[in-house]
Amino acid sequence: MAAAGFSTAGGIAAGSSGLDPELAPIQLTEDGSWWISLPRWARWFLQLGYAWSPADSNRRVCIVSTPCEAPAAALIALGAMRRRLSVPDACDLVFHMGRLRKLYETARSTTVLRRVNSPKRFHFSDAQDGALRAHPSGKASEHHIIRADLAHHWHADGEPAAQVTHGPAMARSDLLESLFENPLPLDRANLARTDSAICLVGPVAGERHAHHAMTALQLRYGSETRTLGSLLSVHRLHDGRVSRLAYYNSRTKQFDRFVRKPSVTCVDGAAAFCRVYADPRFAESDLIVVIPRTTDPDQLESASELLGSMSQWYTPDVHSPMVKADVLAGTAVLTLRRDQT
Repeated sequence: MAAAGFSTAGGIAAGSSGLDPELAPIQLTEDGSWWISLPRWARWFLQLGYAWSPADSNRRVCIVSTPCEAPAAALIALGAMRRRLSVPDACDLVFHMGRLRKLYETARSTTVLRRVNSPKRFHFSDAQDGALRAHPSGKASEHHIIRADLAHHWHADGEPAAQVTHGPAMARSDLLESLFENPLPLDRANLARTDSAICLVGPVAGERHAHHAMTALQLRYGSETRTLGSLLSVHRLHDGRVSRLAYYNSRTKQFDRFVRKPSVTCVDGAAAFCRVYADPRFAESDLIVVIPRTTDPDQLESASELLGSMSQWYTPDVHSPMVKADVLAGTAVLTLRRDQT
């Protein structure tokens, strides 16, 4: 198994991390050949994401050094996503009409629109009195009005819907409610709405590599079995029509869809960290970076040099929960906080 380097016995001591008590009988497999009880290393990464509070005016960067490769960044993202599902109205709806207007202004002749619960393809017609108008393909004389209060009925082809009112949205999962001990209750409305506040940055190896890892790792609870990608609701990796997590391909430097600026970004690898740290699209986001010590030495050196240069603006965050929490055996954690400007 890819994460065999993590200790699964005694890796986390009892105490402030709150991970020692036995949780629901969840099982995990990384290759489908055999199942084990959810190991402590997986619980630790899930809890790190769940416990993380989004940035205030002082951005934070958390570096987690691990002994081997594992889908740790994705598990952290799952924890952060699960916590955000508990926040009322945590979604992209307020930004959606602006998204449609931008599409109209920049690519209206080529944009294909979809209407929720309709198989038809639409195209922009024009804009009148603050509203947009669209027509079905081949029927330029038949217009539909896109009003701000009903903007969630429309989305660009190839992107998840902003909100669905019936049918498969984000597939409900007992796993999401069983991964943590005494979690905050889910806001059910969020399950039918797309959100991009939590972002997962894949490794420079590319999207195919990342998607394979998220598909290979599966979790099982009772009769339910789900891949990590499905639980994360990564666009095109699950059956639902909304997505609760943005994915950034650090190889191509592209998001999987339109996103607003993330608030928490989970980064897979040293090279990916170097690519997103100074990217203005992530300037207001906390970064939680997982760097395996088995990484290519040149990439490790580049990340080390970047951390050294950050000392001009960042100092160790002595108030971080990670300072007091039990650290997983075999890992090292450094949390930095940007100084007040």
